[in-house]
Amino acid sequence: MTESLEDLTDEQLEQLLLDATAEGVPGRTAMARVTAIRTVLKRRARRATAGAEADAARALELVNACRPRDRQVTEVHPVWVRSILAEPAWAQVYVSDEEMEEMAVR
Repeated sequence: MTESLEDLTDEQLEQLLLDATAEGVPGRTAMARVTAIRTVLKRRARRATAGAEADAARALELVNACRPRDRQVTEVHPVWVRSILAEPAWAQVYVSDEEMEEMAVR
């Protein structure tokens, strides 16, 4: 059952989850189905989060590699991460929110 669930989209899994709770399927069968679907959805969410964190860390490395020690940043705005990874030259022109605020004050 779990293997076939892995092939379904999130929307299809959510619909199955709704169907399983609305069908009036006997208790243990319904709970097993609901648990399996939730497990697949949670696993996908964890993978997506881990991937996003790894991407952000790599973008931060690229940005800080282009900067002197006194201008290192602690994070890269999430909007910039994919652009920097797709084209590392963007790391050279990245400006943090704090730096933007400082420039606005001047």
